[in-house]
Amino acid sequence: MLFFKTNLYGGQKHPNVDTRLQNAIRLFNPSDESSIWPILSLFMSVWDEQFSLGLTKKPAYDNYKELFYDLLSPIK
Repeated sequence: MLFFKTNLYGGQKHPNVDTRLQNAIRLFNPSDESSIWPILSLFMSVWDEQFSLGLTKKPAYDNYKELFYDLLSPIK
């Protein structure tokens, strides 16, 4: 869904996209080292590049979960 627009707004009838992502993450409760975190981080990075959102990344992270939430935090 993120690839089609530059924001996370879900409209008047649906939760915002970030809320839906976080609900799914809570449901699956992946470990910090789960393979889902690199996929979500890549997804956010590609979305950022496609729309030139200017999301910034630190030089290093302890894990991909930390990267994902760092990318998500400024757009919430």
